[in-house]
Amino acid sequence: MTEPPPSRGRPAAGDAPLITGRIVDAAWEVLLESGPEQFSLDKVATAAHASKQTIYARFSGKLELLQAVLAARTGLIFSEFSEVAEGGGIEGVIAEVTRRSATSLSAPEVLMLERLIDWVDMARGQDSATTREAIYREMHALLCGYLAAAVAQGQLVIGDIDGAASFWLDGLIGHVRGVPRGGAELEQWARTFARLFLRAVSE
Repeated sequence: MTEPPPSRGRPAAGDAPLITGRIVDAAWEVLLESGPEQFSLDKVATAAHASKQTIYARFSGKLELLQAVLAARTGLIFSEFSEVAEGGGIEGVIAEVTRRSATSLSAPEVLMLERLIDWVDMARGQDSATTREAIYREMHALLCGYLAAAVAQGQLVIGDIDGAASFWLDGLIGHVRGVPRGGAELEQWARTFARLFLRAVSE
């Protein structure tokens, strides 16, 4: 039997978030293949099996869609941190967050995110650091929240939580390009980073 033709009418209310998510996911795949400069809504429509009219019903154009892609991908990074931070001792959590971050920050997908950040800010006519700084602030706030909770639970004593979070994040970003890419070497590096970090910031 042949499948019935797809509906040409407006999608049901319950389907709308799924369609939007499919478009954003397809846009990310197109971005990885084409880069932001060669990205087009025609390519997204093909990849998402959706019409351009459907895309325009949700996004005003290329910039708004790529901003949604950026928000979705950075959201995954933040949610992964929150998931890891939910359990375990402080040193183990710091080591695991560091290990995962070192892996993800050196991945081709993150390199594409960096290109996307620069493209979005240029398209918006703002300083190229604006979005990057916003992402940094959000991650810094997550680290501050985690360290504050650990202090409240009596896992460690830190006098300057804000400074400790900056030290953690800046150290990770500054060293990530030179750390081992995986395996036992990365595990060892992450554990060493966690131990030395706690020694440096604890009172």
